[in-house]
Amino acid sequence: GRSDRFERLWARVQVLLGEFTVTAHGYSPRLTLRPADELWSQVSRILEQLQAVGYQAFVNPGTLLGLVRDGGVIAHDDDIDLAVLLHADDEEAAAYEWLKLRRSRRGAGLLDTELDQRRTVHTKADSPDGLTLDLFPGWVNDEGRLYLFPYCYGDVTTDDVLPLNPIAVDGHTHVPGPARPEALLAANY
Repeated sequence: GRSDRFERLWARVQVLLGEFTVTAHGYSPRLTLRPADELWSQVSRILEQLQAVGYQAFVNPGTLLGLVRDGGVIAHDDDIDLAVLLHADDEEAAAYEWLKLRRSRRGAGLLDTELDQRRTVHTKADSPDGLTLDLFPGWVNDEGRLYLFPYCYGDVTTDDVLPLNPIAVDGHTHVPGPARPEALLAANY
């Protein structure tokens, strides 16, 4: 109940952590310490690889929140979150397609193979410099509702997401985001 004491404690913790942050993933390098052009170049590479095999992907949830709220990544974040839109209209079709996509992308060297084999739902894209990119499956049902595991279960419409809207990230790079980011963020949080 003493926010002033917490703020002082948290400031000291930040100094001690230095270039690391503590998240649910453990101790990891802060995204904010990466040069923006290198960070978003890695993200663009993953997005292009997914697009080359017919999948749209966009920033979500923590990454989207940081871009909308702060104009960049959240200061204590350690990964990039991407939603991958599957060509499915229900849970069962999405599950089969997600497994198929993961197998094909694992074989193509896109996914962190060891981690991907342990995960049942979301996975991580492999980046040459250790950047962590979480990939989450999403699909639109035949009623035009978006399902995005585990954040949104039909809470927004297709019009809230599509067409994807480019979001400026470092002055010259854009990443795809939902058409109405605030609607998806409200469902996520």
